[in-house]
Amino acid sequence: MKRLLINLLLCGLAASAIGAPLEARIKTSSGRSLSGTLEKRGSGFVIFRLNGAQLIQIADNELASIRFKVDEELSAVKRQFDDGAYREVANTYNRLLPPFLPYSGLPSNLSDEFPRWMIASYWVGDYRRTVLLAKVLMQGSEESALKSVDFYRRLAQLDQGETEEMIAFMKRSEAATLYPENSAVRLYIQARLLMHEGRPLEAIRTITRLIARHSHEGNWMPKAELLCAELYFELEMPESAQAVLADIGDFYSNEDIQKKAAALAAKQK
Repeated sequence: MKRLLINLLLCGLAASAIGAPLEARIKTSSGRSLSGTLEKRGSGFVIFRLNGAQLIQIADNELASIRFKVDEELSAVKRQFDDGAYREVANTYNRLLPPFLPYSGLPSNLSDEFPRWMIASYWVGDYRRTVLLAKVLMQGSEESALKSVDFYRRLAQLDQGETEEMIAFMKRSEAATLYPENSAVRLYIQARLLMHEGRPLEAIRTITRLIARHSHEGNWMPKAELLCAELYFELEMPESAQAVLADIGDFYSNEDIQKKAAALAAKQK
């Protein structure tokens, strides 16, 4: 059942690409080096076509590493990611990575790219893709990487309006580890949940505390200010909301943020 679920998720992200042969060099745990194309991802194995056209089946636990032949454009993505250019990163990954996604749980030269794809998707507001990628990555990531995957999966679901799971999770002890007390993310979650509970005044106090304490955390500031404007509208304080939106227009050049601010303003007309 779990394998069926993952296959459905993969289909949602890369329907036309799954199954396409991918050029690769493979090293096995026994030390063999093989060149050819990966033809198929099975349950616990891959089908590999050697350059001599012979098809062989290799178990996952026999794969030491895979080196895919990839577009040179991917070489610039890490720098863009580190610079916070998430739209450029997401656009590149959306075009280039889907064919490789079925192999995301195997050790390869793309192992670091898939989590970056998920993270960039979150920061540009592509929450559906974030959740789909997180669910795929949960099946093959190392234990050390699962915290980041879970971090973004839960946030993306919250931003999609799915509050019940987050409400239950925040009552558990693990929540303090994933979302530390008084961190920007913790305050954001608290504000969103207060808003969901119909307590906009408490929510706005929480989100303004985030802005005051974490102004140096650039990723969180636009999300916090957008939520702040939304809460002011809910409190029937349109002048305050418009002032926040004006600040967003003045201080953030990011096109995604500007579009979200414009959409929020248009909803109130």
